[in-house]
Amino acid sequence: MPINAGIQRRSYRVGQIKAGDKDAKGLPHRLDGFRFTTPARSAAIEVATHFEGDEPRPWGKQWEVYTKVREIAVALPPGSLVISQAMMRWSGGGPTMVCDGVTTSQPQRGPCQCPQPDDPGDEDSVWEAINERRRLAGLKTPQGCYPYTWINVCLPDIGGFGVWQLLSKSENAAAEIIQQAALLEQARAAGQFLPARLALEYREARVGGQLRQYNVPALRIDASIRAIANGDFAGRSLNDQLPPAPGETRRAITAAPAASREKPPTAQEIADAAGKATTLGELTPLKVLSNEHRLGEDLICPPGADYHEELDSYLHGRREDLSAAGAA
Repeated sequence: MPINAGIQRRSYRVGQIKAGDKDAKGLPHRLDGFRFTTPARSAAIEVATHFEGDEPRPWGKQWEVYTKVREIAVALPPGSLVISQAMMRWSGGGPTMVCDGVTTSQPQRGPCQCPQPDDPGDEDSVWEAINERRRLAGLKTPQGCYPYTWINVCLPDIGGFGVWQLLSKSENAAAEIIQQAALLEQARAAGQFLPARLALEYREARVGGQLRQYNVPALRIDASIRAIANGDFAGRSLNDQLPPAPGETRRAITAAPAASREKPPTAQEIADAAGKATTLGELTPLKVLSNEHRLGEDLICPPGADYHEELDSYLHGRREDLSAAGAA
C-alpha cells in the first residue's frame, strides 16, 4: 500500500523524446526524425536497436540517440498527467514565470503576465496575442511567454518501467494536442493504457516574409472516438492495451465490424467538396474529416486548376477566402 503522507505520485521518467536540437550557433534545428535522450545507457542502446537509430553517444551526463523515424508506437499510461500545459517565460537559468493562462504560480501567485487574446474565440485576436508574445520574447530582457506542452508516453519495448516525456513549445502542438486531453480522460479514468502513435508532422509558415519549416509533434490515437466514448477498451488484458510489437500488426479498436463501415473519403473528394462550400460551417466538417483520416499531406488538384498542392494548404486557402467573403 502507498504511504499517505502528502507525497504526490509521479511516474519515473526514463528519458525524453525531442523533435529538434540546436545547431553550432545555438539556434533551433529541425530534425528528420525523433531524438531520444536518457541517463540510462542500456535504454539508449535499446532505442537505437528498435528505432534504427545512430550509435548512442554521450550528451552531458546523459546519452542521446538520433533516429530517422517520424512515427513511433506508444502507449498512453493511465493517470492524470499524460498531457499537461503551462505558459512559461524562460531565462538561461530556467523558468522565471509559469502560469495557466489565468493565474501565475511562479515566482508568486497572481494574475497571468502573458499576453492573452481579448477574444479567445476570435482567430485574429488569438494571433495578435501570439505575435505580441513572440515580439516580447525577442527583447534583450525577454518578457514573452510560450505555451509549453508535455506529453508522457510509454515505450512498451524499451526497458525501464516509466514514461518518456516529449516537451514542445509549438503553438500548433499546444492548440491541437490539448483538444485530445478531454477525450483521453475516459481512458485514464478506466485505468487502462491506450495504444497510440507519436508522430512528427512537417509544417511551413511565413513569418515576417520568411518561410519557416518546422516539426510539430502529434498524437494519433489508434482507438476510434466512439470506442473511447463507449468504453470499449475497458477490461482488456495488459497485452491488448499495448500497441503491437515491432513487426506485428493488430486491428485497432473500432465501434463496428470493418464490413459495416463506409469506405473512407479520398483527399480529392474532400477538396472537391471544399470547393463547393459557401460558408465556414460547411468547410469545418471537411477539415475534421481530413484530420480523422490523416489526408492533410496528400496531393490534390484544386477544382478547375492544372496544378497540385497538399490538401491542408488548399483547405487553409478556402478558409481564408470564405472568411474574407463573410467579412465583406
